[in-house]
Amino acid sequence: MGTTGWGVADLVHAKDVALEHIHVLRWEDGSVLGTMPVNKTFGQQVVIHRADLHNALVERALALKNVELRVNSLVTDVQFDPASVTLADGTVVSGDVVLAADGIKSVIRGKLLEDESVKPAPVGDAVYRLILPRSLMVNDPELKKLIDEPQATRWIGPGRHVIAYPVRKHELYNVVLTHPDRGGVDESWTTKGSKQNMINDYLGWDSRVRKIIDLVADDEILEWKLCLHPPLKTWIRGSVALLGDACHPML
Repeated sequence: MGTTGWGVADLVHAKDVALEHIHVLRWEDGSVLGTMPVNKTFGQQVVIHRADLHNALVERALALKNVELRVNSLVTDVQFDPASVTLADGTVVSGDVVLAADGIKSVIRGKLLEDESVKPAPVGDAVYRLILPRSLMVNDPELKKLIDEPQATRWIGPGRHVIAYPVRKHELYNVVLTHPDRGGVDESWTTKGSKQNMINDYLGWDSRVRKIIDLVADDEILEWKLCLHPPLKTWIRGSVALLGDACHPML
């Protein structure tokens, strides 16, 4: 990520955690299966909360005189040549080009391809996504060590795995728990998961995993279906181009 060239590096590093190792642990007892140092050949690898990265980019963009940010401006339609977009309130915004960075559920993608049938393929897994505040973890020595140290931890088990690491200068702990997809979850960033399902999915796992799950409030569990998106035949039409997750989302 070219944050240095964009002048965003300081804003990112103010909120990130520079990782040193990735520890791979056995699911049942937490014994160490392997430890990999972070590869620094091309620079320090860091982890950051998505919102902190977005805010850094927005802050840097808004410092430029020719950037205007409009909120509550849902794009509902697009014209390709000359380029313009229509907002939900009917406003038309014109430009030399339109870059549609409207995410994995892109509205513009279907219009650009003239084919609404580009469907993601479920891979058979889903993930629970949790973020715990430091205050919940520091009273337990095992959990305090997890959030204090600049390490990523992976637990590997039958049909499941967990990856976790601190973000926001060790103030938050990010946890992603992969499990078989039961078919009832949409591809969404905001679908609420069931705490009881999560408890059941990780019965018998390392005590640290079960402690993390116990700390989560019932309504703070997000569940996310994993899907593969087929390559698109094109990312460009007229003076409109797709960008980011709208055209090449990674699993």
